Amino acid sequence: MAMQVHHVVQLDRDVAEEVTKWLKYLKGQVTSVQFLTTTVPDPKVADKWRVQYEAYITYQK
Repeated sequence: MAMQVHHVVQLDRDVAEEVTKWLKYLKGQVTSVQFLTTTVPDPKVADKWRVQYEAYITYQK
């Protein structure tokens, strides 16, 4: 079995809902989920920061 990684990323919105959908879709194939939250500069507005939410879902295929 090969290991695969699915990357989910969104600005200013938690990724938990999308990760939950992937967990249901992959049904027992998931080996780990890692969450990462980072503050990033807003590319459109100087001196403004945004929150970037990410998740890495590792699963067997």
